[in-house]
Amino acid sequence: LAAGGVVTAEAKAGFERARALGPGHPKAGYFIGLAAEQDGKPDEARALWGRLVAEAPAGAPWVSLLQAEIARLGGTPPPAPAAAAPAPPVIPPEIRTMVEGLAARLAADGSDFEGWMRLVRSYVVLGDAAKAREAAANARQRFAGEADKIGRLDGLVSELGIGGT
Repeated sequence: LAAGGVVTAEAKAGFERARALGPGHPKAGYFIGLAAEQDGKPDEARALWGRLVAEAPAGAPWVSLLQAEIARLGGTPPPAPAAAAPAPPVIPPEIRTMVEGLAARLAADGSDFEGWMRLVRSYVVLGDAAKAREAAANARQRFAGEADKIGRLDGLVSELGIGGT
């Protein structure tokens, strides 16, 4: 800023030291790229900024600025990094034990319709769609003559997106 937007040799050296301490640091990388552009090396600037974009964490707010700078210099900016898929939830063993207990109780006495609904939901939460479909099929068989309950069960199966029962 003191040099009117020009990255001086002294400033560039400072940004290079900062980048050495924190590789991939976006501010240092941006200004080193700007210095390259100001030195008549737009290809070097685009390459540096492209690497920063490619290595950016998903959702980094500065990515769009670098993409715009790359485009301004006639390059094709790389796409912003996609967000990583969320990690599957960690299910405590006690929950699995409770679900197994509910399944055993319903196997012995399947007259608890709300219990079947809970069991179907529980298997989906545990990430076991096959067991959820099996539980829904067992409930459907048990309550075959009760259209209102079958309608509720079908609604749950549809809502949970497990189909195939």
